[in-house]
Amino acid sequence: MSNKLKKEILKHALFSGLLLALISISVPLIIGFDFYIIDKDCVTDSIDENLTSCFIGPSSGWFLHIFLCLVTPVFSVLVYRKKLNLIYRECFSMCFLTVAIGTLISQFVNGYNLASEYNLPYHYLLELQNFVFTLPMWAAYSFLLALFLKNK
Repeated sequence: MSNKLKKEILKHALFSGLLLALISISVPLIIGFDFYIIDKDCVTDSIDENLTSCFIGPSSGWFLHIFLCLVTPVFSVLVYRKKLNLIYRECFSMCFLTVAIGTLISQFVNGYNLASEYNLPYHYLLELQNFVFTLPMWAAYSFLLALFLKNK
């Protein structure tokens, strides 16, 4: 048995991750939700200070993204499982790559939106830091999903 993952699995995970990112970016933009709720008066008053005091909290777009990250890997595995039998390792890889790719792309776009709207270029770094800190949580969730969604 080979230790390499099948290319079809990687392609399917990449496609699912891109679909997750597209949905979690486009739906809040179409509906008009922001990803974060930010006090705009605080931003104009404290450009040189730390912006984290201006964040009020997550918005509906953030909750939609979390919901999609919880649901998309399940559908991704269930769709692909109709074609082939998945072992635990393949199921985990598909779940984790789907969420990691989707989250990375959506964090880049949200960082760009915050940086361009408030003229604060360090938001890319804050969003990448958020992405890195959520990876262990998504890995644990992928392990749990792989345990329940594997075929063998």
